[in-house]
Amino acid sequence: MNQQIINCVIDCLAYPTIVLNPDGTVLAANEAAAVFLSHSLVGISIWQLQWWSDSTRLESKWRTACRSVMDGNRLKFSEHLIINTQKVNAEFLLSPMANEHGKISQVFIEITLPHDGANGTYAHSLEVESIQEQATRLDSDAIGFINADPPELNAVERDNVKLPPNAAPQSHASEEKKQEDALIESERKFRLMVDSIEDYAMFMVDTEGFITSWNRGAERLTGYSDIEAIGRHFSMLYPQQSLNKEHAAQELALAQVQGRYEEEGLRMRKNGTHYHAQIIVWRVEDSEGRTIGYAKITRDITARKNAESELKASEAKFRTMTDAIPQIVWSALPDGRNDYNNQRWYDFSGVDQKTITSEGWFDHIHPTEKAEVCKTWFSCVKNTDDFEAQFRLRNASGNYRWTLGRALPVLSDGKVTQWMGTLTDIQDQKRAEATLHESARRKDEYLAMLAHELRNPLAPVRNSTTLLRKITNNHPELIKPVEVIDRQVAHMTRLIDDLLDMARISRGKIELKMETFELGELLKQTVNDFEAEFNLKAIGLELKLPNYLMWIYADRIRIAQAVANLLHNALKFTEPQGTVTVSLTDEIQADKPFAMIKVNDTGIGIDPGLLEHLFQPFVQGHQDLARTKGGLGLGLALIRGFANLHGGHVYATSKGVGHGAEFVFTVPLSSAPPKYSQSSTIPVVTKPLNIVLIDDNTDMVQTLADLLSIDGHHVTYAYDGESGLQLIRSLTPDLVFCDIGLPGALDGYDVARSVRADKLIGNTFIIALSGYGQERDRQLAAEAGFNQHLLKPVDFTMLTAIIRQTDNSQQA
Repeated sequence: MNQQIINCVIDCLAYPTIVLNPDGTVLAANEAAAVFLSHSLVGISIWQLQWWSDSTRLESKWRTACRSVMDGNRLKFSEHLIINTQKVNAEFLLSPMANEHGKISQVFIEITLPHDGANGTYAHSLEVESIQEQATRLDSDAIGFINADPPELNAVERDNVKLPPNAAPQSHASEEKKQEDALIESERKFRLMVDSIEDYAMFMVDTEGFITSWNRGAERLTGYSDIEAIGRHFSMLYPQQSLNKEHAAQELALAQVQGRYEEEGLRMRKNGTHYHAQIIVWRVEDSEGRTIGYAKITRDITARKNAESELKASEAKFRTMTDAIPQIVWSALPDGRNDYNNQRWYDFSGVDQKTITSEGWFDHIHPTEKAEVCKTWFSCVKNTDDFEAQFRLRNASGNYRWTLGRALPVLSDGKVTQWMGTLTDIQDQKRAEATLHESARRKDEYLAMLAHELRNPLAPVRNSTTLLRKITNNHPELIKPVEVIDRQVAHMTRLIDDLLDMARISRGKIELKMETFELGELLKQTVNDFEAEFNLKAIGLELKLPNYLMWIYADRIRIAQAVANLLHNALKFTEPQGTVTVSLTDEIQADKPFAMIKVNDTGIGIDPGLLEHLFQPFVQGHQDLARTKGGLGLGLALIRGFANLHGGHVYATSKGVGHGAEFVFTVPLSSAPPKYSQSSTIPVVTKPLNIVLIDDNTDMVQTLADLLSIDGHHVTYAYDGESGLQLIRSLTPDLVFCDIGLPGALDGYDVARSVRADKLIGNTFIIALSGYGQERDRQLAAEAGFNQHLLKPVDFTMLTAIIRQTDNSQQA
């Protein structure tokens, strides 16, 4: 037996082990302890090792602990180590070691680091406890710790303390005597160490496998005392079904050849119970290198094996569960490298599960989307946000499919340590979305075409009513029929506008033209516009305004349209002799001032079950078969859309059927605009203009030409783009009204572009007159060179104002 054997015994221990002198200096340490330091431990006081963050504070604790162990006590306490710049909470078990005279001469320390049950290794990245927790645990967690200083070691004990080899006095004995003494000393050290270790079974066998020594750890693990064990073959520790000397002989033979042999297997205690054991065997040589026996260490790893079995069972359940769901399930490290994928991933990607590869789903992202996905990923890692992104992934056939990636971070100490996520195939959903978008596009095109086709015949009708109104002074009997036609045209126009506006709002394509204006004045104008209709139905219409001004920053036309829809709705559902009241108040909501427009009627009321859905498109109250109330069910939906666009809201209240209703429309208030001095306006007298009309609708051209001619204008017209352009070039008119959709080689856009390209007529004022009224149509008209865009049927009052504007600009 020699020092090398002692070192081998210590080093085979899986946990860090240290032997201290009574004064706390390190006498020996195994590799598990030394691996955490960059320098040798031997000869250094334990409180001066690089493990500690506060060695001064720990000196007193370790000195006291050593004295207590030298008095025969076993201590167990917790302390923090600094490993890889992190604080690690470790447990220290201190046991006394006696010399050949039975006197305690050294301190044997076993260090237990936090254990990773998954792989049987010690974890280095551990949860950091707070400084306050550390300070609390320093003294309170010591089991059997003696706070009072014990008396100093007596002289006899000091004489029995074994000094390190380099400090031992020189002997003048013969070389043979030195070798004999060294062997005795080595054997003594081995016995002292072996007897001090209780958590490992450590024993010696001869070359035949018969036990020659037996420590307390072996007795504790197997249940056999040293008297029962020594002299018997170590195969007695094998389970009954494998109790034979062949395997035992094989262990010794492998240790003989390799110098060291290690295995794991089942072993049996005296009482017949089994346990999982880790066994290390190495040969023992004499001074001449001859094998004289074998040293064995056995450690109970049942807890680890059970933990591994439970982990495997848990993993098997997890894999079974994840393989059963349709999504790809994965986990990844913070940098995106996958450390787990379920079977769905391998089926999708075609990656061989048995092949060792670092390839993950990041490598399969479409090149045009990868940079953005990575940017989102690392932003989520930095901010510990949930990850979600849509991207295309390459599958086994090389095709790309749309995928929804989602992941939740697993946090430790405020940092992401892992991601658990899924990949869901949304190719069919994307295809359906594309189909819906295409369907919506076609629907919008159809609605635009429908509006165009409906507005075209309305234009000559409105022109005719306007023309008739101009000549009915001599024919009173025509006034009433003309008003009827005019109202129905206005109603039809409103229905078309509502239908198109609802489509724009639902697609987010509507644009607001914001300005600051006084809300009360707008309400006056809107109410005045409805007075005739209310009077015709014998319904009272009242307006209540505050005695102060209310300014809002909004789209004047859309606010007026919302109020008009509310009034139109009240008009439909209020019976004759009823009353509709429009009032304006203000109110603070969420610390912001809002204007509140209330339209209260005494009409048929609203079923409470309908109130929640009232502002959804195409929702209407009960109607009889005759549908006397009419409408498309879009007016209230439009009102809600306009309110939301302006940062307000709308709601309705009613006490039930037959008790009327109140609609409240809110919009944020604004500051009054600055006052500017305005010069007096000089009335502009419109002179007769030379006007060219270009439209393929004969009725539209004839009626509008008659209207303009009555006002003294000279009108020339054409029914296609080429003829119209020739008229413009030959007449150089003051004003041109041109339809967009024209037959022949030139449409309205072509006509406008040709006019702007001709230096002789390039400054001609051109107005687009069209049934296409979407924002894109207005934009295209402006790009082609039109000065303005008017929607059919045109209000003649607006038309007259534009003609005056044109005349005024030409005079300037």
